Amino acid sequence: MSPFFDDWRRRSDMRCDIHVLEDSTGRRIEIVNVNATPVENRLGTDMIYYHHPTHSFVLVQYKRLDSRRNKEYRVDERLRRQMDRLEKVSQLSREPMSPHEWRLAQDACFLKFAYWRDSATSSSDLAHGMYLPLFYARLLLGDDCTRGGAGRADHQL
Repeated sequence: MSPFFDDWRRRSDMRCDIHVLEDSTGRRIEIVNVNATPVENRLGTDMIYYHHPTHSFVLVQYKRLDSRRNKEYRVDERLRRQMDRLEKVSQLSREPMSPHEWRLAQDACFLKFAYWRDSATSSSDLAHGMYLPLFYARLLLGDDCTRGGAGRADHQL
């Protein structure tokens, strides 16, 4: 990490969790953990991924699933507010201008419903779970297929 951030690391109210990965061909990605920071409050995301070759960002809001048996997440107002903030960021995306800027979808914002690892699992492993593009999560929440059981009004993803 750059010495520029040394004073931040000494402060108890600041975090600077930035990891840079580069492969042998020079491709580079920066991963920034902004969970429980003012950045999360502003953007609605836990992690920001910046891919240097395409000059593109991907934002991911992680949601914990309690156990391997639990395959649903009860949607609350906090998640809806996070999705609203992510949607504002997503609206800033632009169309690709060249082939190297192409993505699988226009949306750069995702929700990941993940099973947190136990202490026996390596911290370098990805958390198991499912990514949903923000636009698809919105589509699901607008459909009766995500309503809770017995005619409840709440939604589950």
